[in-house]
Amino acid sequence: MRWMSAYTSFMSPYLIRMATAWFLAGAMAAGAQAQPQPAAAGQLVDVGGGRRLHLHCTGAGSGPVVLYLNGLPRFSLHYSALQTGTAKWAKSCVYDRAGDAWSDAMPAGYTVDTMLADLDKIASIVSPSRPLVLAGHSFGGVLARAYTKAHPERVAALVLIDSSHHNWTAFMMEGKRTLLSEMTPDQLNDLITRTRTSYRPPGGLPMVTAPFDKLSPALQEAHLWGMRRVYSTSKADDVVLAMNTQWKLYSGLREVKFGDLPLVVISRPQPDAWVASQKDIAALSTRGKLVMAPGSGHDIELDAPQLVVDAIGELLGQLK
Repeated sequence: MRWMSAYTSFMSPYLIRMATAWFLAGAMAAGAQAQPQPAAAGQLVDVGGGRRLHLHCTGAGSGPVVLYLNGLPRFSLHYSALQTGTAKWAKSCVYDRAGDAWSDAMPAGYTVDTMLADLDKIASIVSPSRPLVLAGHSFGGVLARAYTKAHPERVAALVLIDSSHHNWTAFMMEGKRTLLSEMTPDQLNDLITRTRTSYRPPGGLPMVTAPFDKLSPALQEAHLWGMRRVYSTSKADDVVLAMNTQWKLYSGLREVKFGDLPLVVISRPQPDAWVASQKDIAALSTRGKLVMAPGSGHDIELDAPQLVVDAIGELLGQLK
């Protein structure tokens, strides 16, 4: 994997910042909001343990169900253009993970097992008998791969939208770049200790910046409300939980391939090392295909939604 040599340690603070935001959402109580809660597009469904998750489905059809898995910190509302587009051909659903947007929080925070259990419950609700097309963006693509590994019989195809490679995230350990996926438990514990010492809560308030300015005014307001909910509390324990969970996910995917499962990988065009990592993901299946999104950033669902919709539509046609 020659692309790995071009990768630098900039992802270390990035992982901490982004993972903190998401896992804060999974662990926190709703708290006081300066902004009224906007109306949810979907419904709250019971997933057990006294918790409900926000689930939104549109469209119909007798074929596979398209289920979108959001990145972090992203919410169901960010994928509305994709959902509307694919609903022309198939039942299309998106949900918010525990603590995100309208979904109830998980008091003890997420683990790999609880993430996959929630996803399996959502999958059973939206498609009790039909196969799924899992469309995961960013971290959602990692979760899609982990779910496919655990439940290959449920997944008809994978669409990975600028999804993280399991060998992308790395930290400097004793002067050496070390992949999170290859760390020993002792190395992970050392990293966690360092992180606790250097941790600082995120400051400021979320704003509508590009590409979120491409959302409708109503969805921009919902975006700000959801992000304020994420930012409302912060502690080092959430970062520790994030690192443990991502370590388990990434290390568990290192040797996983998907045979001849239909696989579409959609990538932004820069940097070159990222594109190379996406080619590597596409090679996980003998039917893997890489689709480039010219001019797009990481949020291809907002920068180039029609490209994603067309790719999924083509895939659905092949599955008939």
